[in-house]
Amino acid sequence: MTTGERIAVLGAGQMGNGIAHVFAQSGFAVTMIDISSDALTRGRSTIAANLDRQIKKGALPAGDKDAILGRVATATSMDAVGDAAIVIEAVTENRDLKFKIFADLDRQAKPGAILASNTSSISITEIAARTQRPELVIGMHFMNPVPVMQLVEVIRGLATSSATTTRVLELTKTIGKTPVEVQDYPGFVANRVLMPMINEAVYCLMEGVGSAESIDTVMKLGMNHRWVHWRSRTSSDSTRVSRFSRCCTMGWVTRSIVHVRYSRSTSPRDGWDGNRNEDFMTTSRS
Repeated sequence: MTTGERIAVLGAGQMGNGIAHVFAQSGFAVTMIDISSDALTRGRSTIAANLDRQIKKGALPAGDKDAILGRVATATSMDAVGDAAIVIEAVTENRDLKFKIFADLDRQAKPGAILASNTSSISITEIAARTQRPELVIGMHFMNPVPVMQLVEVIRGLATSSATTTRVLELTKTIGKTPVEVQDYPGFVANRVLMPMINEAVYCLMEGVGSAESIDTVMKLGMNHRWVHWRSRTSSDSTRVSRFSRCCTMGWVTRSIVHVRYSRSTSPRDGWDGNRNEDFMTTSRS
């Protein structure tokens, strides 16, 4: 896959605009799609702000900013995926929403286009089953924040072809990321390891093993993890646990791993990255 081919990204939220950012910075023409024009405006503003941050740190020549932004087109209709060589879905972690989106994408993307999901835990095999091209469906799990984090989990569903996997692995390297191929099991690798660890941290606080500050310090200084800060000048430990759980849990991991169903807190704003998914469900093509 070359920079002459277009990339479509569904969702203009934190993950979607981050994915659009790294592809545009690598020379690809990108179409960022969201049902909300406000979300698209915010997404472009976030990309611009992150480019400014890179320039300030000396990681990007100042003259490159306008060219990168110029490679990011926006659209509010899924019809805009029609000329993309690969479509990367980055909407909220909701199984039914993703299933519907992939059924629609299958009808609207051009033949041979790869359909990728940024899901952090939902089965790629199940997503692919909603399409007539399961061999072209794959997982591309970017880490947050996308412009900074190096890793991309590349998840191969049961029907994903070797050719699709190879193309996505190479594409990931093209944008300066490190791809790691994993299999389609609950939580993949990143969240299969992360979620039980978060669960145990919450239990440590609940059982009085250590304070929020102590657990933070152990994980940061002992394990070199950049953990989410639990600290709050006014919050009780119980409030911190609640906030920490909402901040850190990403999607769902089956009970076979942690015996807990996690849910991702979403933004109250409209768009694919927020709560008002019914807007998409009623306006998308059937």
